[in-house]
Amino acid sequence: MKKSFYLLIVCMIGFAAQAQTKTDAEIFFNNGDYATAKSIYENLLKKKPKDALLNYCYAKCLYSLGDLSAKDYFDISNKKYPQGHRLMGDLYLSQYYFEEAASEYDHFLETEKADADILRKRQQCAIGSEMMKHVETIDIIDSVVMDKATFLSKYRLPHEAGFIEQTSETLTSYTTERKDRKFFCNDNNTQLDIFYTYLLLNDWSEPIALSANINTDYNESYPFMMADGITLYFASDKPDGLGGYDIYMTRFSPITNEYLPAQNIGMPFNSTANDYMFAVDETNSIGLFATDRNQTSDSVVVYRFVFSKEKKIVKETDPGTLRAYARLSKYNKAKSLVPSKNSTEKNKSIAKNNGINFIVNAEITYNSLNDFKTEDTKNRFLALQILKSDFELLQNKLQQKRAEFSDCDASEKENLSWEILTIEKELLMMQKRIQAQTIELRKIENQYYQ
Repeated sequence: MKKSFYLLIVCMIGFAAQAQTKTDAEIFFNNGDYATAKSIYENLLKKKPKDALLNYCYAKCLYSLGDLSAKDYFDISNKKYPQGHRLMGDLYLSQYYFEEAASEYDHFLETEKADADILRKRQQCAIGSEMMKHVETIDIIDSVVMDKATFLSKYRLPHEAGFIEQTSETLTSYTTERKDRKFFCNDNNTQLDIFYTYLLLNDWSEPIALSANINTDYNESYPFMMADGITLYFASDKPDGLGGYDIYMTRFSPITNEYLPAQNIGMPFNSTANDYMFAVDETNSIGLFATDRNQTSDSVVVYRFVFSKEKKIVKETDPGTLRAYARLSKYNKAKSLVPSKNSTEKNKSIAKNNGINFIVNAEITYNSLNDFKTEDTKNRFLALQILKSDFELLQNKLQQKRAEFSDCDASEKENLSWEILTIEKELLMMQKRIQAQTIELRKIENQYYQ
């Protein structure tokens, strides 16, 4: 008896669910309960599988849930409800199916009037398709969701990288290591532009707008200058980007005394959302950028990654894998930035076999790695030798570039000139680091003789 009663209740609930109407489904859909609305439409479609309105409503539920199978149902309803092409285009675009999105938008435009939004999205498809040919693979160190108003607290840069400050809720400034030049964003009539100012004795000069190769009729913001003094990163929402703010890079040419045309740095740094505040800690080879992709309106994700001047392009041919890298749903996990034990042991062996010559003070010179008093100072010395070796390699590269410059034609001289300037600046920085680390190492070791 009890079993029959429960069976009756279950059947009644099942009949009640089946008896729910399009009106019920609409109410759930409008309240954001897409899963329940989907279930109701699914039941209704069993009775009328070719009904255009039911297919359209069911497809909208799938669309809202990010389910690409929505296309099958939009295809049935599109003749009567062509808006389905537009929605399917949006869904494909959000998941980086750029060619499929373009096809849907084109179908929509066959019967419906174009507006600025759909024309912009159609342009995004073309840009995204081109960017997919050169997706970069990066090694992510970590990522953290931050409040948009305080995201810069994650940008802990060493003194050598300069100083980033938040000047308002949405604006930032960058000041160089020497605190003698500042780049900042400000209102310029109807849009945001990047300006710079330099220190004159105790006062800052009048702000000067950067070149037209950077500032456009759209918004430019979030400047960051590399230590070389010529490479500038910034964000812009101009229409040749993928969407929202994109990150761009430009370099200053000493030949023309002008910045070169800015280049979009591509995927995975840029997305169909807002991506900005690219910064680099060259001392530790760490890069950072912020993005609001897949976030609420008041949150951003700050990514830290291993920075390298050499791009590593994803070589995967599988479209799904390539999309995953482009969207950062797939990436390489960075290995520890601390030298491995094997690497350290190898360096120790080299130093021991070759002997060393480290002057501690006027009376004491170390000729063996074992002369250092602690493991910490031994490792500091080894790191110093690696830095000196890198310095020598870079000096050789500079000589090679200078030789190339004397033999190349005028069209190549401009690119080579900024490469030479970049290397010269980098050598100067490395020289300062070598001097500072040598002085610090001497200071620590001398404490044992005082």
